[in-house]
Amino acid sequence: MLMMCVALPRNVLADPMIRLANFYSSKQSLSEKVLEQAYKRLHIEMSIIYFPAARTLWLANNGTVDGEVARLAGLEKTYPNLLKVNIPISVISPCVYTKNETYFTVQGWQSLKPYRVAYLRGVKMIKRNLNALSIESEGVATTEQAFMMLEHNRVDIVISDINQTANLLPKYPDIKMLSPAVDSFPAYHYLNKKHADLVPKVEAVLQQMTDDKTIERLTNESASRLK
Repeated sequence: MLMMCVALPRNVLADPMIRLANFYSSKQSLSEKVLEQAYKRLHIEMSIIYFPAARTLWLANNGTVDGEVARLAGLEKTYPNLLKVNIPISVISPCVYTKNETYFTVQGWQSLKPYRVAYLRGVKMIKRNLNALSIESEGVATTEQAFMMLEHNRVDIVISDINQTANLLPKYPDIKMLSPAVDSFPAYHYLNKKHADLVPKVEAVLQQMTDDKTIERLTNESASRLK
């Protein structure tokens, strides 16, 4: 352990805790559970601070927090202070939620026409695909706000990752999730560049967790919980 500590960046030695930003609605997500195990293996305590999705990237990029729990690949092009840890830790699966299950069959993004859509502001992948459809859509601060809009018929559907809705659905019995998911993307952990020396260590541990099936086990446990 002493040798590992010597190799860590100075700011990690001064404060052996990694503070990561995550969405309000993503508490106890699969990504968090994977990272909790990874940092435990590195003998580093992990703390999650929750913010609206639109703020987390800004806070991670400017170094207010140490990194982002999980986002899509390619964000480092827009946020140059973020370094991607190149082992996927989960899958982002945006799903359709509606009060009327007979609306349509989900067959990719094109099947969302011509419905009014609410989604979590700051989730750039959803915004990009909705903008490409040129349909009426509104980004909101929390997934619960989107569900409330759907409940009051202000929108026809909500698009949200399945992990962000697990704790909400019991509160809204009229809202149902349609299958299959609209799309699916691997999600990656990001660290601020001040932790550049830590990135290969986290990658190595995540590769180990892939090889020993730990991530697979956590994924299966999460899937069972979401059913």
